[in-house]
Amino acid sequence: MLLWLSIPCIIISQEWYRRTVIMDADFTGPTLETRQQDATYCVDVLLSSSVETERGYAMPGTHQAMWDELESRIDTFAQLVPGATNEARWSDLRRHLRFRDEWDLRDIIERDWPNVATAYRGPRSAVGDQDRLQQLAISIDNILFRAESTGEHAMSFTDEKDWDALSTAVSALQRELPALSRSPHWLPFRRHLRFGQAIDLRDIVEDDWPNVRRELVSTGPRRLRFVSIGEPVRGGQGKVIQAVDSVSRGLVAVKYLELYGSAESQAVQRRRFRRELRAHQLMVHPCIVPVFDTNIDSDPPSFVMPWCDASLADRFRSGPGLSYEQAINMILGLLHALQHCHDNEVIHRDIKPENILLHNGTWKLSDFGGARDLQSGSTQFTGSNYGTHAYAAPEQLADGHAVNGRADIYAMGKVLYFTLTGGVVPYPNELVDWNLMPAAWLDITRSCMEPIASNRPQSARAVIDAMQGKLR
Repeated sequence: MLLWLSIPCIIISQEWYRRTVIMDADFTGPTLETRQQDATYCVDVLLSSSVETERGYAMPGTHQAMWDELESRIDTFAQLVPGATNEARWSDLRRHLRFRDEWDLRDIIERDWPNVATAYRGPRSAVGDQDRLQQLAISIDNILFRAESTGEHAMSFTDEKDWDALSTAVSALQRELPALSRSPHWLPFRRHLRFGQAIDLRDIVEDDWPNVRRELVSTGPRRLRFVSIGEPVRGGQGKVIQAVDSVSRGLVAVKYLELYGSAESQAVQRRRFRRELRAHQLMVHPCIVPVFDTNIDSDPPSFVMPWCDASLADRFRSGPGLSYEQAINMILGLLHALQHCHDNEVIHRDIKPENILLHNGTWKLSDFGGARDLQSGSTQFTGSNYGTHAYAAPEQLADGHAVNGRADIYAMGKVLYFTLTGGVVPYPNELVDWNLMPAAWLDITRSCMEPIASNRPQSARAVIDAMQGKLR
């Protein structure tokens, strides 16, 4: 199933994608030895993501694209290491790949590849360094996210300990990557930190740190954590790349933001995207799809999330949908996730079946591209998306900026209708057939879908309590 993407995305070619920072397949390292080690490592990652089955070893889901990518990576390895073709088991390796349908991966993993590649493996210190740098950068992101507006042009921390934490993290970053201190952006960044509370944080949040982060991307070690397993696929409004996470060995989705307009407009979009992704990262809940990694300063910006099996819309398009019990349990989980968002003053604004994804057996809320963070004072969308007409509340269609949590409750009411009627989209509003709804859930669904916001339940918790009352 393809993942549907609510954040506007750019259409990217396979050749362009292979040159991205996250999944560089051109191997342009400083030495031939480094390039050979990187090529070897990519094959290692693909093979290590295999799973044992009754037949032996198989790629995740016996994925055809995985086999194709494995063969492509081994071809790259052969180009960089021509001597490997003389190794004893090279012919066996190529034969097993050629007749893939007749062979499982056990021979390749346990005999062919180790025999060919052992001499060309190197220490993965670059990946380790990048992991540490990434964690430091994320910690600085999270500290700066806690800054609050104190006026039209000023930002500050509410807790003075954040200044100390920020200074400590920045010092650690400089120790890990001394080359950063030679950046022209580093000096103003450190100067603003030195004067602490006397300096407005807006310069650091919007200029100094983003500039340093871009230097971190261009100066830091090569990032080979996410290794692709095929061509980009079409999402709802752009492209999604499936990849293997070399750390967890799990499948992930890499999504890209579309940038448009002038350079000034694109800078505003980056700031918005950064703010909204941070809001999403702080929404840690079992029924919210997590963000594993972000690359705000790449071109185009991107983020990484788990590869999900299907959306709720996919489930109803291609099969029998959900049982009555499954549907109620899913809605209750999503309402708990929604209450968690609202407790943290984040309004989703685009809840619909396409943005509810199945991951590891749990239905989760995803795609916060249209979310509004009330704490940050954001009143803008990342793109032009004002929600989806079939699920957006009337007040949201009238003024997408002036909504509160009750707009999300309206959308959840429509998702409840969609789920319990076997996939019927409740639109247009005036033609909704209430006779299709199970009588036990009719009153709750209608109350959530009230056109006037003040007539709806005032919180997701109120809807949860009402639903649990029905189950007693």
